[in-house]
Amino acid sequence: MKTSHLLIEPGTESIIKPREYTQTQLEDIKILREYARSLQLPADDSYAPWEQRWLDWPDCCGRYMRAGKWKMDDAKRRIKATMEWRRAVRPDLIKPEDVRVESETGKMERAIEWMPPGQDSLVILVDYASCTLRTNPSIGTANKVLNILQQHYVERLGRAIVVNLPILLTFFYKGISPFLDPVTKEKMRFNPNLLELIPIDHLDAQFGGKYDYEFEPVTYWKELNEYV
Repeated sequence: MKTSHLLIEPGTESIIKPREYTQTQLEDIKILREYARSLQLPADDSYAPWEQRWLDWPDCCGRYMRAGKWKMDDAKRRIKATMEWRRAVRPDLIKPEDVRVESETGKMERAIEWMPPGQDSLVILVDYASCTLRTNPSIGTANKVLNILQQHYVERLGRAIVVNLPILLTFFYKGISPFLDPVTKEKMRFNPNLLELIPIDHLDAQFGGKYDYEFEPVTYWKELNEYV
């Protein structure tokens, strides 16, 4: 049965395992957190509460330590760069009415807001069924997107799935491959059996699942704003 309602809760087969750290790792995370606090905006800055909210997000500093392979200097460099980027872009303050048309297709920042407690990564599914060499983003654009995802949304990618990828477009991924972190590259799957990766009740019907979703902007917009 077709539906325009969004899936809000994870399936019963989805188990969110708490992330475990060693005592040494916990101490490193604490050091990084103290470093990040030393960089924070003054309390009277209008963006300070939003920066504090981001830093208080569960396992924020843990993600940066993992992304930096537990090398403190690298983790500090990464989190400092992201704090500067967020101050410039201020993704938290983008108003719904300012990006209503774009928001109808969803955005990374909002996907994170939807995560249940304990969940810190997500799956991105890219369907190339209607894509051609002419409509495919340029390698330059792809590199910019990759830079934002890898540098400022560290450890957020659980899996990147690409389906219906024609042979002619494989060169595109070969072109951006050198810019991918080895860990990120390992998370990518091309034309896989989706039922082995996504619960059938959460997989869209067009890909062989039971979730027969039909996009309807008004319903999508209403439910998105009510949830987040």
